[in-house]
Amino acid sequence: MLGGLDRVDWAALEHAYGPATDVPAMLRALASSDTRERHAAIQEAYGNIFHQGTRYAATPHAIPFLIELAARPDAGDRAEILRLLVPCVAGYFGPTVGPSLIETCELAAEPAVPLALGLLRAEDASLRVTALHVFAALARFAARYEVVPKLRERLSRERDAPARAMLAFAFTHLAPKGDGAVAALFRDERDELPRLLAAMGCARRGEATRAMGAALVAWL
Repeated sequence: MLGGLDRVDWAALEHAYGPATDVPAMLRALASSDTRERHAAIQEAYGNIFHQGTRYAATPHAIPFLIELAARPDAGDRAEILRLLVPCVAGYFGPTVGPSLIETCELAAEPAVPLALGLLRAEDASLRVTALHVFAALARFAARYEVVPKLRERLSRERDAPARAMLAFAFTHLAPKGDGAVAALFRDERDELPRLLAAMGCARRGEATRAMGAALVAWL
């Protein structure tokens, strides 16, 4: 595990606070069996390899190790590690604004896409939710891995409300313009959050209808 960590010249790479010599210890702490140690490492990562929306030279080098950790079925905090991976790739983004992408981080994160596809079948709903967030951040690879058709199939079976909401979010970032699935989510969903996310996403895409606008105004 993390076998290539010492082959990276971390001293030659920068993060938010200078040379990234502390990153190997942080990544190893993410693999710890101690919950407090893992949580401290997550917080550290949000301060150094991803800091207030900024990515650094060390960030794309850390990403493959985050994916390796998240791929371990026995790892603690897999969902938290995937949540960290998303802003490392795409910065801050949401229903009304798209990802802020850095190519080196995108390319380093490509193996997260097949990993996330496997996690769509996870019993833990939090893993399914974070997998969907990964797809939204890595739209560049959606066609290569046939992500959108697989999300359509997942939508037909997903019963967890937060996961359906994140499906709506992912569809608005991945589906081609004019795709009826996004509008159908607004029209057919019973829960409010997926409908609102679909409406906000359609507004961002320039595809909002009057009904969507009225729903958003009523919610506000």
